[in-house]
Amino acid sequence: MKKVSDIKAKRKKRRKIVYRLFNGLIIATLLVPTLGLAVHSETSSSEKRDLASFPSLFIDGGLNADLLSEMGAWYDDHFAFRSWLISAYAGLEQSIFKESSIRNVITGNDDWLFYRETLDQYLGENALSDRQIQNIVHNLGLYQYALNSKGIAMRVTIVPNKNTVYPEQMKSRYLQTETKDLDRVGAALSQAGIPYTDLKTPLVQDERTLYYQRDSHWTNEGALLAYNALMDQMGIAHNNYDQAPTQVIEHISDLDEMLNPKNLTPETDQDYSANFTYTVQNEIQDYMDSWIETRNENKPGTLFMFRDSFGEALAPYLADNFGQAYFSRLEPYNLIQMDTLHPDVVVFERAERRMGGFQEQAAIMNMPVVANFEAPVELQNDSSLNVEAQNGWYLISGKIKDLHTDDQIYLQVDLPDQSRFTYPVFYVNDGYQVYLPQNRLPESSTLSIIRVQDGAPAIVDQLVLDGSAIENSSSQK
Repeated sequence: MKKVSDIKAKRKKRRKIVYRLFNGLIIATLLVPTLGLAVHSETSSSEKRDLASFPSLFIDGGLNADLLSEMGAWYDDHFAFRSWLISAYAGLEQSIFKESSIRNVITGNDDWLFYRETLDQYLGENALSDRQIQNIVHNLGLYQYALNSKGIAMRVTIVPNKNTVYPEQMKSRYLQTETKDLDRVGAALSQAGIPYTDLKTPLVQDERTLYYQRDSHWTNEGALLAYNALMDQMGIAHNNYDQAPTQVIEHISDLDEMLNPKNLTPETDQDYSANFTYTVQNEIQDYMDSWIETRNENKPGTLFMFRDSFGEALAPYLADNFGQAYFSRLEPYNLIQMDTLHPDVVVFERAERRMGGFQEQAAIMNMPVVANFEAPVELQNDSSLNVEAQNGWYLISGKIKDLHTDDQIYLQVDLPDQSRFTYPVFYVNDGYQVYLPQNRLPESSTLSIIRVQDGAPAIVDQLVLDGSAIENSSSQK
């Protein structure tokens, strides 16, 4: 008969073997993504972004102080079988917890997916301030003045977020705000007389599903509805494609690619391209390209459209109904191009989640000259005036402390010949930006930032232009 001590020893030995096997399995599993780099590395991202580059050991003749953090970012993007592991984890999370495993994706009802970046607008968090809405109206008013003075019509539209149109597909724990920035901005633009096309109302009222279930964007039919609304409000005759034959296509959805890069669920959509007669004039990869030129010999008129990713589906309809069309995703907006392209109408389109971009940077344009101020009060040193040289332009910018909602900002320029010019500026968050041609600002010019508060002008910052005051930039604008 075996001794109790022998039995315990054997059990202990078996437990050690099991523990070692288990620990070995865990270690092997953890090493797979690293050792697998020898045979497989991720080279593209389903999140529609550039992957981190392999860091350099030396920078500017010295050791790279950020080497470890950059190495971690590179590994996060490139470890072996990344997309497979993401898909497997996403499937596990979805099946057990009915939740998204990717921070940029929100799982809704009925397997709908939403882009997390739209959550603030849905909840009413981090809402635009009254000042920021005034900034948007002011800046678009400058666009309107610049274009209308050249005989060019202007139209602004904001594409609602998917959860604005289909709030019933959001989980009940997300409480939709009753006051949306989209509605506040639309009302402010209309009140200011800026031509604005409301897309929220027709999209919400339409009984069809006009956004993809697993994408952040609208379908081709949703874009068609928006196109018809724009053309109707601009008073331009156009093909409404109501009777056009369609064919079903399979669409790979962006949120689905983030969540399930190796287990995608294609969605169906209608394709109207068989009815289009326009041609693309420049070489492009797809309609997400930054610059697209089109021509239709059978149509009159010229369109210029500043657009974002929603323009991918919208652009073809517009291109098919203008003799010449230009579509730009480039920023900052460059209105100088209108002098050579001569459009009949310029459309500014932004998604609801990006509408704050209307007050985040100045446009490149010839600024109007306004009346000079008589004897503004003395310098208050309340700003941070900066001048940057960029490809023949000076970008003049700064922030102003304690900026009130109704405060106005101007740039006053005193030239060496004693002449004086005053320009409006673009309102940018809690400050200002404006581009002026370098040939208008010789050295020794004095730049003064004037804030008008309660009708009283005051110089809040001042700078004499010389070589030491100018910051050079090689960035492409």
